[in-house]
Amino acid sequence: MKVKKIPFTHLSILLVTILTSILVWSTPILANGNMNIKVSTVEAKPGDRVEVSVKFLNIPSSGINNCDFKLTYDEEILEVIEVKPGKIVTNPNINLKYNIKNPGRIAVMFVDETARGEELIKTDGDFIIIVFKVKTSVKDGIGYVNLASEVIASGYDLVIFSTDFTRGGVKVSETGLGTTIEDEDKSEDEISDVEDGEINDSDTSNGSIPGSKKEGIHKSYLNGYPDGTFRPENSITRAEAAVIFANLLEVDKNTQPKNNVSYNDLPDDHWAAWAIKYVSDLGLFSGYPDGTFKPNNSITRGEFSTVVFKFMKLEEPEQLKNKFDDCIGHWAQKYIEKLSDSGYINGYPDETFKPQKSIKRAESVALINRALNRGPLYGVKENFPDVPSTYWAYGDIAKGAITHSYYIDEDGKEILLERLDN
Repeated sequence: MKVKKIPFTHLSILLVTILTSILVWSTPILANGNMNIKVSTVEAKPGDRVEVSVKFLNIPSSGINNCDFKLTYDEEILEVIEVKPGKIVTNPNINLKYNIKNPGRIAVMFVDETARGEELIKTDGDFIIIVFKVKTSVKDGIGYVNLASEVIASGYDLVIFSTDFTRGGVKVSETGLGTTIEDEDKSEDEISDVEDGEINDSDTSNGSIPGSKKEGIHKSYLNGYPDGTFRPENSITRAEAAVIFANLLEVDKNTQPKNNVSYNDLPDDHWAAWAIKYVSDLGLFSGYPDGTFKPNNSITRGEFSTVVFKFMKLEEPEQLKNKFDDCIGHWAQKYIEKLSDSGYINGYPDETFKPQKSIKRAESVALINRALNRGPLYGVKENFPDVPSTYWAYGDIAKGAITHSYYIDEDGKEILLERLDN
């Protein structure tokens, strides 16, 4: 039998594929230091074509051998025209691959196909440029570009890098003060690259959603337990969730709701009665048909998603996409899909969302921070003995549990200036 020889170039590609598979499916070795993936923010008018850059910052000195991640964007505001390689990508026709076939999602993968580390990404800068068209039906709004998957990035030695993500996108207004593709006479220095926090730079109460700015103060909206722990893997109760949103609205415990709110299982001396009554009066929470609130029950992922949706005053999607198999026909399907499309919350690898599953305390604070365009908070010493600095939601928990002043650094990170809760 005649054996056909495989060309060396094919062997190289095969080797990279095998190594990448090993990297993705084996237990990763994490490198020290965080690389940052930062999405720029530009302003535009309805109908404009704009370029949004996705930058790699703080790249490890060893260079990037492969990187794989997915992004989401608001397809009700934006349409992807194309994805172009950035200046830091070597030999993009071979090493860079992307998929924009699914509306609302962009999948990107870089692999040094030489299999010898000859075309690694070694310098900070633009990784890809996403060319969007702003839909003409949009009068004003913000089309965010969010991370929709875990980032798998490693060097030639297959050591995975820790990564942070800074979202951005397109701020749409009738005046459109940003840079568009047609603005070819403008210099590169004039291109608008607004930090996330500059979209909404005021912290207000009375129902307004606080945002980040160059410098500011954020009040804590949740607490740990009397023993000093946070218990991030614990489920959060409906009462605890009600207090969180009351705190975000900066409601005084003595504030009375406009309407008489009562539940037959909520005595007036319940520790969270003030918050439950207030957020129920606003329509953020509701009770059950039997007249109960069940304050000590765990709040489900579907219930929590609904509260966040209402708190942010989002518009319901015009058409359901049936994104998650187990949400089809669920009462919270439209709220879950809207939050997922906006990049605030994800499903599971098996394409389910598990709307009836209890949401964990760490998951809840991470979702709130994403929705408010906050954090994670950097420069914080370990605050809870059961939340080490290596925990995935460490910065988000610190952001929600500490009253503090902060500033936004050049990479878009929120850095602690001073603790104000002592």
